[in-house]
Amino acid sequence: MDTFVSLKQLDQILDTTVGAIEEGKNEIFDLSEKAQKDIMSIDTEYTLLQARLKNLIQEVDDIEALEKNSRKKLAELSKKFGSYSEEQVREAYEQAQELRVRLTLKKQEEKELFMMRSALEQRLHDAKDVRVKAEKLTSK
Repeated sequence: MDTFVSLKQLDQILDTTVGAIEEGKNEIFDLSEKAQKDIMSIDTEYTLLQARLKNLIQEVDDIEALEKNSRKKLAELSKKFGSYSEEQVREAYEQAQELRVRLTLKKQEEKELFMMRSALEQRLHDAKDVRVKAEKLTSK
């Protein structure tokens, strides 16, 4: 049995190997491009989320101030209960309750946006890692 490999077989093996390497490089390049597109998309989403979060934080601050004032008003009404009508007391109580509910809902929304922001930051970090690794591999 002949254990030697002919030059033609070596050329075929070499061509196959070079083709596989080129195909791998192309796939890595495609992966790098996809990571770059992901980074751009995540950056855009992150910027929009940051703006939403900034507005929501301001809303929460505003509602907290209103809610604090409504509690003060209720305390004042309680101290001078006889000086105010039942209608005034009821309205003040309802307003304070409505503000508490709004504040709770907005704080929950704020918490969710913070979690979304953290997830986006992680996705961005991961996409940048993929891009860097892919670029290193394509440059070899």
